Amino acid sequence: MELKGDMNLQVTDPDVARIKLLLGPPASEFGGNQLQFKQHPNVAKFAPNQPRIVALKDSSKSFPVGQSLTVLKWRYAGTDESNVPLSSASFSLSFMSRSMTRL
Repeated sequence: MELKGDMNLQVTDPDVARIKLLLGPPASEFGGNQLQFKQHPNVAKFAPNQPRIVALKDSSKSFPVGQSLTVLKWRYAGTDESNVPLSSASFSLSFMSRSMTRL
C-alpha cells in the first residue's frame, strides 16, 4: 500500500512570513523507510532524531506572501492498513418500491 500527500503553505500576513512549523512526532508504528519526506528546495531538511520543523533554509528570507507553496511532500509505503489516515467503505442498499395513490 502506498499513500502520498502534500503540505501547502500560504502566508497572507507579511509579519509572519518567517514562520516555522513544528510537526508532531510520528506514531511509533511508522518506522524505518515507511514514512518519507521531501522538502521544497528552499526548505530545510529534517535533522535526524530532532523535532521535525518546516522552515526556510535561509532564516533571513521569508516565505512568499499571498502565494501557495508546496513546502513538503510525504509518502507512506507500508503494509499495515491501520496506519492509514483515511479509509472508505462502500455498501449497497436495496429499497422496495411501492406505488402511491393520491386521494
